[in-house]
Amino acid sequence: MTQAASKRVIAFLTSLAALSPFALGLLLTAASAANEKVDQVQTNKAMTRASLTFTQDSENRFLSAFKLQITRNGKEMVTPLLPIKQLPGESTEADLRVNSADVKVVDLDADGEPEVIVDLALAGAYCCSASFIYGSETAGQYQVLSQFWGNYTSGYWLAGITGKEGDRRLSDLNGDRTLEFISLDDRFRGEFSNYAASAAPVRIWRYQAGKMLDVTRDFPQEVRQGAAAIWRQYQHIRQENGANFAQGAMAAYVGAKLLLGEETDAMQRLNQAYPDQQGKAFKQKLRVFLHQTGYLKAGA
Repeated sequence: MTQAASKRVIAFLTSLAALSPFALGLLLTAASAANEKVDQVQTNKAMTRASLTFTQDSENRFLSAFKLQITRNGKEMVTPLLPIKQLPGESTEADLRVNSADVKVVDLDADGEPEVIVDLALAGAYCCSASFIYGSETAGQYQVLSQFWGNYTSGYWLAGITGKEGDRRLSDLNGDRTLEFISLDDRFRGEFSNYAASAAPVRIWRYQAGKMLDVTRDFPQEVRQGAAAIWRQYQHIRQENGANFAQGAMAAYVGAKLLLGEETDAMQRLNQAYPDQQGKAFKQKLRVFLHQTGYLKAGA
């Protein structure tokens, strides 16, 4: 993906933060009626094919009974079940309600051995998007990890949005052939304002050796673009609804500036927007939150 395309991804993801829960719910519409999704990739090592099957209710809306089958050069591999229990608020597959599901075979780490990604758009008032990544194939077996994206998409798959399920948004941001997921930090959502007024800094992930690594600070251009969009959102919300309503956007802006190493400027803007007495409680809560989430280092 080009830098211009990655900018469009960030702009789109940031715009989702400004949507009301009702509007976001309209976007998370039902998937197609097919009971199977299939994808495959041929590399110099193997032909890898993945098939995701599931059942649907009479309204073609909720999906369940997921089964993933992976074959490598025609041989069926040992594939762990989708780790549904790892999803927040879900205990069994029977509890799982899903608006949309997809499967993709792609070489995330440029080692010639493709990974398999199962993406789910979960049904709920404010929820949610998750990915299950199958990789590290050894001795005929796959390992799986869960990546919960929360209210924002992974940047790889526009979860559940009609007509966008096949729009692949993985990016090779630095040209090293490894691919990055561009998302937003869901931890900010609803923390300092209601969901409709929330915002979040860009968050970028890379799959490596069976783990997802947060590599956001390696891509300041994308973070800066996201920060500029958040600042515009903050100004708009404050003008329309007042300073208190805009605290969510300000919190996200400060977080983005800290990712850029621009703490002095971030705190100056924060103090100007929320003078000591007027914004004391908000600023105290924000500082604790930024420490807990790693945006501020210990002692800062």
